[in-house]
Amino acid sequence: MVYLDAEDDFGDLLEILDEWCIAAGAKFNISKTEMIPIGTIAHRDRVRATRFVNGINGTMIPEHIKIAKEGEPIRTLGAWVGNGVVQVDTWARTLEKIDEALERWEMGHPTMEGRRLIILMVVGGMTQYLATVQGMPKVVEKKLEKRIRKFLWAEKTSVTMGGKNLLDIVARNEAITVTWLKTYLSFGPDRPLWCFVADEILAKKGSSDYKSVAEEMRMNMYLQSWAPKVSAKSIGKDLSNRFRAQCRFGTTANRTPRGPCTTKMLK
Repeated sequence: MVYLDAEDDFGDLLEILDEWCIAAGAKFNISKTEMIPIGTIAHRDRVRATRFVNGINGTMIPEHIKIAKEGEPIRTLGAWVGNGVVQVDTWARTLEKIDEALERWEMGHPTMEGRRLIILMVVGGMTQYLATVQGMPKVVEKKLEKRIRKFLWAEKTSVTMGGKNLLDIVARNEAITVTWLKTYLSFGPDRPLWCFVADEILAKKGSSDYKSVAEEMRMNMYLQSWAPKVSAKSIGKDLSNRFRAQCRFGTTANRTPRGPCTTKMLK
């Protein structure tokens, strides 16, 4: 994956890749290259119309290279990314694969214990990575829970009541969210770059109740006395869902007078 600035030229990228291929003895399949415009809607539309990286001039992007449309997901590093992508749609193929796999296993008439292990392997194994990098919509969670119950032939009960200790999709996804939040709260030298991006977004969306803390001084809400707005409209659905999780699991900004889980923050 390569990121280009609006001032970069596509021809320069091709030259760099050609030199790298000569040195490494490898070859990029340029014909399978896909591009996702980033920026304002006007800029993205201009890139698609002109096929220039900056939307104005430079080296034209060849016609055989696909430029993603609005709402069209592109698969990269196992995730589906794009502008205005409907998350539920990105799960359609995974749900189909799960159904196909469960149908094949059903032909072997597995025992109840076998069904439990199959659910862990198929449903759990096929969804964990995508749920980590993509997030799982509630509607998909409900569909998977229904598939699990149907495959096992019975509603799940607690282990102490004689249940089968099945995969709990909702609990697993919440655990993924907590792990994500744990990564965000790491402040060592190995802190991922996306954490700093999240810091900037949250700083710009500080609640009006904390105007005393200037935007340029907002480093991290867990270390300072301010709180951001975490609505999907303010910071995006993905960040919003993850930061709302702190309220369910008791993660609080200790130095914030009202705490991050107040009504103001969640609006």
